[in-house]
Amino acid sequence: MWIKIKRVIRAGFFSFWRNGFVSLSSILVMVVTLFVIGSVIFSGVILRFTLDQIKEKVDINVYFVRTANEADILAMKDKLEKLAEVQSPIIYVSREQALEEFKQRNQNDELTLQALEELGENPLGAKLNIRAKDPG
Repeated sequence: MWIKIKRVIRAGFFSFWRNGFVSLSSILVMVVTLFVIGSVIFSGVILRFTLDQIKEKVDINVYFVRTANEADILAMKDKLEKLAEVQSPIIYVSREQALEEFKQRNQNDELTLQALEELGENPLGAKLNIRAKDPG
């Protein structure tokens, strides 16, 4: 049995060297095939991960006029949280919080902050940040 195995290995080795071009071509084809299969699997994993990350960031902001009553906004928030399609919690941002966030985002823009000071009052309205369970 060992003699047969030894003969098979020796015959394969000699055939490999006699037909070097064919052997090298078949190895090259196998390498390219494995590379393509690996890159397709890797790309699929990366795309699936990226799509999941994008789905997590999908949300809806509902902006209200400045004259909207806060009690009405909170009542709407409670009604929306009861919907099956809405992922809890819904984030309520008051007019004052919206103004503070705006100032923080534009702290390096002196012209915008000066224009805000010229208005003398808060020009921003309240908002609700809503996330759906399914972005579709």
